Amino acid sequence: MRLALIAGFTLFAAAAHATDLVPTQTLRYELDEDTSAMIAYSPGLDGYRVVATVQQVTEVENVLLRVTTVLSSGQWADVAVPRLPGEPRAAMRIVRNHDTVRVEAPPSELSRR
Repeated sequence: MRLALIAGFTLFAAAAHATDLVPTQTLRYELDEDTSAMIAYSPGLDGYRVVATVQQVTEVENVLLRVTTVLSSGQWADVAVPRLPGEPRAAMRIVRNHDTVRVEAPPSELSRR
């Protein structure tokens, strides 16, 4: 069943700028040069279920993280990958506005934390 669901998604890539999703698409979103995320959502009775799998590949390790949330209209979820002190975070914001889910760069203060 999982394979059938994954195979049914359309994949497309986006750099770190605002990109809208539709339920049948999986978005590959580049947070920075070594961090990307695969994001998809499905509508449900209690809101839109959003799943983001973030991957960071460095010379030392390969880190995977899955984030799942349910968004109602007007809500958002921030996802940030911590870095060493003084380095900017790899981050994104997933926003639901009515029937639209958008992935965008976060407010600048999130990237500096």
